[in-house]
Amino acid sequence: MTATSHSPDPRRLERWAAPIALLVLAGLAMGNIIPNKFTRDDIGLILENPLVKSWSGVWHAFNAAYWPPADSGELYRPLSIAWLTIQWQLGGGHELLFRLCSLAAYGASCLAVWAVLKRVAPLPAAWVGAALFAVHPVHVEALVEAVSQSELIVAALLCWGVAWHIDANRGTRGIRATASAESLLFVVAVFFKEHALVFPALLIAADLLVDPTAEPFGTRWRRWRSHYGVMVLIALLFWFTRGQVLGTASGTGPHEALAGGLFARIHTMAGVPAEWLRLFLWPAHLQDEWSLMEWVPGAGWTPRETAGALAVASLGLATILAWRRMPTLAWGLLWIGLALGPVANIVIPTGVLIAERTLFLPSVGLAVALAALLTPMVNAHDRLGPVWPRVGLLGLAALLSAGMLRSALRCVDWRTPVIWTVRSVALAPLSWRTHLTYGMVLSNVGDTAGARSEVRASLALREDNPVVLKFVADRGRLSNGACIGPTIVYEEVLKAVPQRSDVRASLLACLAIMGRYEQAHQIAMAGDSIGLDRAFYHTMAIRAAQNLRTHTPIGQWRVRFPTGTATDIGGPQRSH
Repeated sequence: MTATSHSPDPRRLERWAAPIALLVLAGLAMGNIIPNKFTRDDIGLILENPLVKSWSGVWHAFNAAYWPPADSGELYRPLSIAWLTIQWQLGGGHELLFRLCSLAAYGASCLAVWAVLKRVAPLPAAWVGAALFAVHPVHVEALVEAVSQSELIVAALLCWGVAWHIDANRGTRGIRATASAESLLFVVAVFFKEHALVFPALLIAADLLVDPTAEPFGTRWRRWRSHYGVMVLIALLFWFTRGQVLGTASGTGPHEALAGGLFARIHTMAGVPAEWLRLFLWPAHLQDEWSLMEWVPGAGWTPRETAGALAVASLGLATILAWRRMPTLAWGLLWIGLALGPVANIVIPTGVLIAERTLFLPSVGLAVALAALLTPMVNAHDRLGPVWPRVGLLGLAALLSAGMLRSALRCVDWRTPVIWTVRSVALAPLSWRTHLTYGMVLSNVGDTAGARSEVRASLALREDNPVVLKFVADRGRLSNGACIGPTIVYEEVLKAVPQRSDVRASLLACLAIMGRYEQAHQIAMAGDSIGLDRAFYHTMAIRAAQNLRTHTPIGQWRVRFPTGTATDIGGPQRSH
């Protein structure tokens, strides 16, 4: 028997061993999410969302905002809500099915990335790129929240579409079948999450840079231009439907650090690319909160803006230099830039300044770029001698091990709402929102002193606008009637801005719900004496005194806010 008979079959490695190994790596890195409870956005979008509690949510999601009206009534992602509804109904509301679906979607996205990479790079380089993608710690945030499954699903759909597109350009797949499949993928992806609108741009980039010497770009453009026209129509149809449902073009309020016009946003976002680059290349520190004062809008040119500008310039220069010599590398870098476009906050400001989950699709471009950089080494394998390949394997094993360990530990940060809140404060100590959330948690477990301390810490970070804390507390009070934490918030905010009638009225509403009639009477009398909305507070003071005398049962008195008051004291508001 010859030595070659023992050599592994490349086709079997490509079809079975390589993808199975990727799934194992992904499971080892991210499988630690299995015991996790619902946290952060899962609370409002799943636990407190009436749509997902009935099978009718599957179709009613298409005529409803992504966020429930009691929260903010923002964004439009009907297939995301429909998919969450199916999971809730099939799993009886238990977290386990949601976690398993997240892992399945992540596995599918890793295989889709592998499908793209093996079409543009040698198999060893492609597998290394896909393997590092599978264990990358920046992906954890896209798995620990069930509502972020849309990130995983969109990436998987777009990657498969790009892979089929490359095959069609090479003549191994039919043009019409591919165009139809891509259009279907586009419809599904964009109704899962709107950042899928970059799909046509990714396909055009593939036409430009994948096999550029095989045929002119003009030939490819003529081949696909009618298809791209259809995709533009799909995008316009989605945006029109979104506007009809939401009643607005954007559907979300901007992040608080993005206040101001175009140039102010550009200034604020100038330093963000450096943080994106760090998260891609050195994700040792991960955090989920970037509220003020974790990221302060720029008031001048600082080293932060310089680093961001250098990151953008480096990406652009590397893309230009690689365009002809290493087109696959240029394609990967261009993919990163295109996929980051929806969260660049330049043309349309969003409610997100920095979020690790939004880097999931851009990180596909990072995997492409890495595979492209490894390609010359793979091609020169025979000339490297026996030492360097072994060093490379040891380095790869170290990187994969470090990625798996960091990802597994990061999953623990999201184990329960309490653990997540404590870790958020530790990881983002300058975020007013993390301190406020921690204060709410402490109030719910009876630590009133600790809760007040955290609320005061939050107020100290938002001295410029303390009323934003009141808006967050309103969301809890109006969505589920919670008043223990909001009462502490209202009391502390009222000390800072005693003239705010809306803060006083929200506090009065919570005191009424909780049956604290004596304190409600004092708060109403103080409002009457200040002179704002005197008729309202005078009436509330009388009612509180009556309830105190008659021992009205808790929960029987609900404050009704009048209209046309000195400040808006009744409506739900949200701070971004």
